[in-house]
Amino acid sequence: MRLPNVRRMRMAMAPTGQAAISPVVAAAAGHVDEAARALAAAAQVDWVSDAADRYRAALDEAQQAVARTARDVDTAYDALRQHDRATALACVAMRADAAYGLLGQPAGRQW
Repeated sequence: MRLPNVRRMRMAMAPTGQAAISPVVAAAAGHVDEAARALAAAAQVDWVSDAADRYRAALDEAQQAVARTARDVDTAYDALRQHDRATALACVAMRADAAYGLLGQPAGRQW
């Protein structure tokens, strides 16, 4: 099973001095990745029987649940990234206004 953006999330969550992504989202991405690997390994069963069919059906359900969870984590990551970006832009604007104020010049924006 391929998870959509877990790799991208991990790269974006590396410490770069920019806004940090929630550790809860980072942990969730790791758990989803781990679950996908465990299910892929469990699917390698090579025997045939009624029990094996039920086992494979349960694995299929679990893989679908992991895929849904991966999408949910990706959605949460995107929302946090957008919020972090908006917050960072607001901070830049407020710092610029403060700098203008220290120079005795009118601020570019009024907060």
